[in-house]
Amino acid sequence: MKKILLLTSLIISFTAGLQAQQAAAPAAPAPSAAAPAGEKMTVVFVGASKISVKPGNGKDKSIESTKYAVTPETKIMINDQPAQLTQIKPGHKVIITPVAGQPDVAATITMTKKSAQ
Repeated sequence: MKKILLLTSLIISFTAGLQAQQAAAPAAPAPSAAAPAGEKMTVVFVGASKISVKPGNGKDKSIESTKYAVTPETKIMINDQPAQLTQIKPGHKVIITPVAGQPDVAATITMTKKSAQ
């Protein structure tokens, strides 16, 4: 009986110690595709009312894409000229400025033809 109580106490102590270690260990930060304002991002998807971008060449699978809703109020510019979302394709480099207070809605999408090559 004493052996069972001792074994139970050891198991409870070990479990409590593991829980304390897990609670104290900082969570690993999730990879982020968010870029500093004004940084060019690579387009990885364009839909009728949304666009997804990643940093760099857009091919790093360990980084999730950043998705933006594109609304009728979104200003799209290519070479300083008004443009349509359909003119932007995966692989193009763009700068997206989100709507203030709505980080997942694009206020402006800017691209130069040079970045489309």
